Amino acid sequence: MKYNAEVVSVREVGEGLRIFKVKPDFSIDSWKAGQYSTLGLDGSEARVSGAQKEELAKVKLKKVQERAYSISSPIFEGDYELADHNELDYLEFYISLVKTGHKEYPPYLTPRLFMLGKGDRVRLGKEISGNYTLGNVDKFDNIILISTGTGLAPHNTMLSQLLRDGHEGKIIIVESNRYEYEFGYNDQLQEISESYSNVFHERMVTSEREDYYIENLFSDNVLEDKYDFKIKPEDTKVYLCGSPRMIGAPKVVNGKEVFADKSGMVFLLQSRYGLETNCEDDNGHINFEKYW
Repeated sequence: MKYNAEVVSVREVGEGLRIFKVKPDFSIDSWKAGQYSTLGLDGSEARVSGAQKEELAKVKLKKVQERAYSISSPIFEGDYELADHNELDYLEFYISLVKTGHKEYPPYLTPRLFMLGKGDRVRLGKEISGNYTLGNVDKFDNIILISTGTGLAPHNTMLSQLLRDGHEGKIIIVESNRYEYEFGYNDQLQEISESYSNVFHERMVTSEREDYYIENLFSDNVLEDKYDFKIKPEDTKVYLCGSPRMIGAPKVVNGKEVFADKSGMVFLLQSRYGLETNCEDDNGHINFEKYW
């Protein structure tokens, strides 16, 4: 069967930004907050207008192509009860439209996904996997969830999981987007931060301050001063998801981390606070998930 799931809801956050709820024909196995699945469509499906042209003959030969997306979830459901992602009969995805890619590799999936509406069919991966999870978090740790754009998706599920587990340390959700309309879960995050004394929502709208980035929140001690805590290896865990430039992930060469660029968050967190990555095991303080 080409497709095995139905789109049960599409919410347009703003231009080129949507939240899809996809219900599979099969039962969903238990999965961990922060993991991902795949979505796929056949090359013959319609694409949004204005998308980069592609050679349709080559696309059709590949049939259904899939791409991995971190799974999001509502932070709460019903009467403001925290959502349990493993009790939902659908998977939620927070996706941005890409109309133009490399000249030889036009964007395949999102120009087709953004033609879908409620009731349309799609391929959903049966396996949910990924290591970008809460791992060895202690309930008294201070957790900083940092994202750009749709990199927020896995952090929604992590936030609900932490609160359901009775987390007592501070949880700071740092979101950076270019425009105000791009904060797709803003209402829920504001509600949660007002309802829980240990949850804080820090937003950055970069179009309003072009020379100020997530890194400045740390180099200028903004988060520590504003939320009255210290970032230190003993009780801090940081999660980074979104732009590779923001993350600045190192490569591991002969067992050592090598940074091609020292302007990203990983190097800053290591050099300024002595935090370590989880590249080799689950005992570090920095976790990251790159989106492209």
